Amino acid sequence: MKYLVLVMSLLVFVAGCASDATVKDDSQKQKTVKSQRTDDGISLNKEGISDKSLTDEQLKNVMNTIFTDVHFPYNKYDILEEDKASLRLKSDWLLKHPSVTLIIEGHCDDRGSSEYNLALGDQRAMSVKNFIVSLGVPAERIDTMSLGKEKPICTEENESCWGMNRRAHFILNR
Repeated sequence: MKYLVLVMSLLVFVAGCASDATVKDDSQKQKTVKSQRTDDGISLNKEGISDKSLTDEQLKNVMNTIFTDVHFPYNKYDILEEDKASLRLKSDWLLKHPSVTLIIEGHCDDRGSSEYNLALGDQRAMSVKNFIVSLGVPAERIDTMSLGKEKPICTEENESCWGMNRRAHFILNR
């Protein structure tokens, strides 16, 4: 539920920051460009911005705000309804930054064998990749890998902790 509120707040903020800007080109013609400013200070527009102009700090901010982890129920790799809006936002950002590539890591909690969790982590990463590709991002820009239960972010033995570890994690590369 927290994730849904976070995603919806982020979507409202991004939509509320849309503006029209007037740009003059060399021939002194004016054109209007629809632009958006995200909370990380990166200006996006229909014509796109140079992905090379993204600083390491901006890329890190995007990873911490837009590319947050997606979580899964126990022994499942189906995308939850509440995560689909977040994945649409990620997809939109990727479509506006065509030279940025993505790695999706599939993770699991520590229950089950290493082999089982590696396979489940792969299914989770592929499920997320397929969803993003269905929204128009070219498949060749997205790599997947499974880390199974090998890189937990929480090591306590309780459902809350296990839930944090059942995730798809995102890494952006220029």
